[in-house]
Amino acid sequence: MRNHAIGRCDILDVLEEAAIFRKDVAVDLHDRQGFTARVRDVYTENGEDFVIFEDHDRMSVSDISGCRTADDRP
Repeated sequence: MRNHAIGRCDILDVLEEAAIFRKDVAVDLHDRQGFTARVRDVYTENGEDFVIFEDHDRMSVSDISGCRTADDRP
């Protein structure tokens, strides 16, 4: 992850853009794991933001420490 100061709004922006344009994103999780996947949808439920990936279960955006489109290579 290049920018360690990325915030929740930045993460949501990347995820929402990826959902609209059907892009893959590289996701970094707080537990130091990560993956690359295509975003299907981003939504809010009961005040919590969630993302749905094509090949992963629904995930709370608060579990994500950072993300970038998969084409954004350092």
